[in-house]
Amino acid sequence: MDIYFTFGNKTALDISTKILKAMGNGGIYDQIEGVFFRYSVDEKWIIPHFEKMLYTNAELLNSYAKAYLITKDKFYKNIVDETINFVTNRFEKQNLLYSASDADSAYFVFSQDEVSNF
Repeated sequence: MDIYFTFGNKTALDISTKILKAMGNGGIYDQIEGVFFRYSVDEKWIIPHFEKMLYTNAELLNSYAKAYLITKDKFYKNIVDETINFVTNRFEKQNLLYSASDADSAYFVFSQDEVSNF
């Protein structure tokens, strides 16, 4: 994104937006609550390691916001909005932020109605 902003390099923009779309549609993106898991446990990046890091999502938030500013594609805006909502709801407490959601101790259980609303 920065290469595109600085030099107007369309190839850099195309590569960046293609990668961001693939990540947002892939297995490391939480399709229910939003935000990205830290990494995948399989070679095709389909099965996530169920750990969410604040710093990972903060860095990606910047990239998705820039992608939206450039392209006006709502796909990127939705990820920005979902990331902000998740961080506010799950990581923030008393104006402080947790750094991570641990894969070994953080379990989120949803009812069928809750999942249907996503």
